[in-house]
Amino acid sequence: MTGFTKDGLRALAGAKSYDRGVDYVDAVEDLQVDGGKIFATVYGTEPYEVELTVGRRGLDGVCDCPWGQEGNFCKHCVAVGLVYLFRREHGEAVPDRLDLRSYLTSLDAQELVALLMELAEGDRSIRRRLEARAAGDPVGAADAQDLRKRIDRALRVRGHVDWDGGWDYADTIGGIAEELERLRQAGQGAAVASLAQQAMERVAENYEFFDDSDGQIGESSRALVAVHAAACAATGGDPVTLASWLLERQLGAADVPELSIDDYADALGEEGMAAYGDQLRLIWDEHSRRTDWRTDALMRSTPGRGETSTSW
Repeated sequence: MTGFTKDGLRALAGAKSYDRGVDYVDAVEDLQVDGGKIFATVYGTEPYEVELTVGRRGLDGVCDCPWGQEGNFCKHCVAVGLVYLFRREHGEAVPDRLDLRSYLTSLDAQELVALLMELAEGDRSIRRRLEARAAGDPVGAADAQDLRKRIDRALRVRGHVDWDGGWDYADTIGGIAEELERLRQAGQGAAVASLAQQAMERVAENYEFFDDSDGQIGESSRALVAVHAAACAATGGDPVTLASWLLERQLGAADVPELSIDDYADALGEEGMAAYGDQLRLIWDEHSRRTDWRTDALMRSTPGRGETSTSW
């Protein structure tokens, strides 16, 4: 596995972060690989965990330092990339990451309990997550926040992405939708509604950067719509607020995901459907049908005002 160069690292990080990363190569420890991923710890002002991913879209990096958490390819990512390249160029072996799942599977129940208690006593965030599960909440606040960060990282892009990258991105969207659906079926409708909405908004923001000539991203994002609509129906939230959100997204500039009032019929109910129609009429009255084609299309396709299919 290579997939990147020093010039590629400089392009991702920028000259300033690249030069600072050079100064951190001696602070890189525990370099390991697992498939297309590179892991290491970089000891700066405190230990930072770095994960580099080498895929068809090129190189991506995640670090839990403040600059990295803002979505930047930081100096710690540069340092890890440089150390990995150095070892490969000089024929030095990079160890495989330990198969932790196999190890945990080999432990009996008492050993697992002892291990988890040890971890919980040493890390308050782990303890809070375990307490949330013990209280019957499979997705506590800490878990939801962790998943929110992972969604942002997974759906983040930098610049134009080619056709192959579009398929990778579609697969990522599908995986997120499947994970959210499992949580929804576990009774976590409120958390899933918020997370699915976040994911849809990230896809919409980044869609302009993709070659989606086969429509793979648009099709995959429909799975997010399905899980979001089902979660909204399960939570019984304010249907008027949902109607406003739906109209805002439908009349916005984003091409994906494709939204239909039919998707949200159960969540909207009679009150929400009526509110949707009233709000759409107000918007229609304020705009010219000759220039506002989106409003025109919705008016023609809203139930009771023409055709029943509401996709556009």
